Amino acid sequence: MKKLLLFFIGIGLLGALIGSHTPTTPEAQQAAQQEAAKDNAERDMRIEIRRGADAIRDGMRDPDSFKLEAAAKNKKTGMICYQFRARNGFGGMNRDASMYSTAGNGKWFYSSTPGFKARWAKECVGPDLWVMPPELF
Repeated sequence: MKKLLLFFIGIGLLGALIGSHTPTTPEAQQAAQQEAAKDNAERDMRIEIRRGADAIRDGMRDPDSFKLEAAAKNKKTGMICYQFRARNGFGGMNRDASMYSTAGNGKWFYSSTPGFKARWAKECVGPDLWVMPPELF
């Protein structure tokens, strides 16, 4: 009986220790909520970027040759920019780029799309980009 009582007291103390690490001031709670929101937003961007990369890969002649080299999302416009390599029909590797607009119904822009270079320079360069770390490709 004594051992059982000590066990429950130990569990209670452990719970108190774990619970004491939560932020107690309103400022600390707000900072923790902001950090959690930022983490969730970055997780959502990684998922969105990965889905687009999967769509590009699935459209390749040789999907196994697809290698994502860079990916970023423009936080202001929602444009996702991809740079990748893939095997062409002659067996060589080509480097290419695509963009996906998350606004509205979504639209793909390929390097062969008229005005692609100008759009790339506007959407895929600058301080408003969230760049996906290469280790997450």
